[in-house]
This record gives sequence, structure tokens and C-alpha cells, in this order.
Amino acid sequence: MCIRDRDIIESLSEYIHLANTKMKNLEAQGEQNLQSQRIEEQKEQIQQIQKAKEELNRIKNDTQEGFNKLLNEMKGLIQNCVRDQMGKYEENFKVIERVQEEVQDMFQLDAEIEQYYENLFRSL
Repeated sequence: MCIRDRDIIESLSEYIHLANTKMKNLEAQGEQNLQSQRIEEQKEQIQQIQKAKEELNRIKNDTQEGFNKLLNEMKGLIQNCVRDQMGKYEENFKVIERVQEEVQDMFQLDAEIEQYYENLFRSL
């Protein structure tokens, strides 16, 4: 081989070596870019998860608040119904007491009338 061929081979070897180095650098840079892209995607996913979590907490709080409000309203309605029913029972009980008193008065009056007629018949 002549010197010129050796120089060409060395130059080509150097170019190949530089090309390989450049290729490795580009691969490494591409890998770094890919990792950076993955990190950005993961950051976005984390942000989306955090937003979803916040929304769920908001919904949970709204739901709990609404449930508590509904529960309090139902308690109030039940208390009102119980009060109304107790009032009706008290009224009915008073009516029953008056009816019992009137029935007792009627029995008393009947007994007095019977006594009156007995005394009347005895005096005849």
C-alpha cells in the first residue's frame, strides 16, 4: 500500500470514529430528550391526578355538606311530625277524658234518677 492509501484509510478511520462518536452523542442526547419528555409527561399526569383529587375532594365536601343539610332538614321534619302527632294524641286523650267524665256523670245521674224513682215508689 502506498502512503496515500494509508492516509486515506486513516482519514476514513478517523471519519468513521468521529461519525461513531457523533452517533453515540446523538443517541445519548436523544435518550436524554426522551427522558425529559417522559418526565414532562409524568409531571402532566401528576398534575392531572392532583386536579382530579382536588375535584374529588370538592365533590366529597359538597356531598357531605349536602348530606348534612338534608339530614338536618329530615330531623326537623321528623321532630315536627312527632310534635304534631303528640299534640293530636294529647287532644285525643283530653277528648277521651271528657267523654269518660260525661259517661261517669250519666251513670251518676242514672243512679240518682233510679234512687229518686225508688224513693218515689216507696213513698207511694
